[in-house]
Amino acid sequence: MEANPRHVPDLSVLVPVYGVERYIADCARSLFAQRDVDAEFVFVDDASPDGSVDRLREVMAEYPAVGERVRILRHAHNRGVGAARRTAIEAARGTYICFVDSDDALSDDRALAQLSEEARRTLSLLHISEPTRQAEISYAVFCLKKKNDNMKRVAK
Repeated sequence: MEANPRHVPDLSVLVPVYGVERYIADCARSLFAQRDVDAEFVFVDDASPDGSVDRLREVMAEYPAVGERVRILRHAHNRGVGAARRTAIEAARGTYICFVDSDDALSDDRALAQLSEEARRTLSLLHISEPTRQAEISYAVFCLKKKNDNMKRVAK
């Protein structure tokens, strides 16, 4: 089922995917288990040579209610993480965007709700990535707000 194209979620969670078959299931489960947040999930398959997208679809089947809030876009050939993020930004419908690396997992099932609340409070949003593969709100690197297809960078 296709998501309602007129609905504007609070948050678009953007996830580039390349060569992460080993990690993508944990990442997706941590995203799909999020509570109290109006979010869409945009995954961009950057022509991954492994079974990353197959694993992602398997996890999606475990969370049938999330199906219409998930989109998987695909590059015909590998263009790099920057291009994958750009594709995701262009496809995002949310008021705010958040990048999550596909080899990371959120350890708190309210992490995105907290990020969304912080975005409304500060008019910005957060990039999550850190080396232990357990992303936390405290690992904000930079903030972005999407408005009328213009990006505003807010340094933190």
